[in-house]
Amino acid sequence: MRLGIQSGVHVKAFRYRGRSVLGYTVHLMGEGSVETFRQHQVALLRRRVESTERRRASKDTIPATVRAWVDAARRARGLTWRDLERRSGVSTKELYGRGSHKKQGFRRSTIEKLGESLACERLKATATSDVFWDRVVAIEARGVEETFDLTVAVDHNFVADGLVVHNSHSAAYALISFQTAYLKAHYRHEFMAGLLSLEMGEIDKTYKNIAECRAHRISSASVSAR
Repeated sequence: MRLGIQSGVHVKAFRYRGRSVLGYTVHLMGEGSVETFRQHQVALLRRRVESTERRRASKDTIPATVRAWVDAARRARGLTWRDLERRSGVSTKELYGRGSHKKQGFRRSTIEKLGESLACERLKATATSDVFWDRVVAIEARGVEETFDLTVAVDHNFVADGLVVHNSHSAAYALISFQTAYLKAHYRHEFMAGLLSLEMGEIDKTYKNIAECRAHRISSASVSAR
């Protein structure tokens, strides 16, 4: 007895959030159905996928506080909410005021469309950034454990248990940067004399410092005298 071959993509109606939505199921039955599916149905399924709008997933959403940025950009352009809706093709119902309390965030594609319509680089950068948002569900205390820190050269970060993070004393670095910038601006001869002395053992830095002295017309005699 020869087994029949049946396969196909079927349209089904599903209940979702109190309404009926369309979905699709794939049925493979009978000998040779896999080959039949590969030859015919995959092409149909691919065309269907290509015809639907991408990037509509709500897993990664931009927090609802982005409303304020959209509103600021809209005001800067002198547009009403209706103007923005017509220009972007995006429903603005959830954007003005406080919106719905159930609204946790907006899809990246939505914010990108608004950014393009408002010529707002801030919105466009937010929509295409590699930053992802998630909600903190719970924080559990895990006790106190010893960590081991290792200073990283150049970028002044440290590694703590395999994680690279900024040093907690970055504020101190900022203060030192401000102080040295002030000295270089108001006491340039003294600053360069100290810098040359500090880095005299490093040839590359010494050449760089001498070139900077020449650019500011600081002679070796004036530096030595100080």
